[in-house]
Amino acid sequence: MAIRIIKTYYEILGVAKNATPEEIRKAFRKLAFKFHPDRNPEAEADKKFREINEAYEVLSSPEERATYDKWLTPTLYKPVRPIEWQRLLVRKLMDDSLSLLGKYLDYRWSKGR
Repeated sequence: MAIRIIKTYYEILGVAKNATPEEIRKAFRKLAFKFHPDRNPEAEADKKFREINEAYEVLSSPEERATYDKWLTPTLYKPVRPIEWQRLLVRKLMDDSLSLLGKYLDYRWSKGR
């Protein structure tokens, strides 16, 4: 089984983690120009262009960049945005709660109460 390593937003844009907003903007513009679907007929250009836009969207905002840096760890293959993490946590808590409720109701029903 092959492991697919997903690049960080910094690697996608080709900048260092301590890059300035100006360096990030320049890298984005250069890559966006190169991989824009209207300018690049390759099949993978559209996918690469979307990756570049997503990376720039996060890294261009100081708040989102700080959150991204906080959640990004070397052990993760793909960093998870906090909102996705919250959704996963809520879904897990709801599943667990409903499972426990179902067991409780089954128990009460079987006892005739």
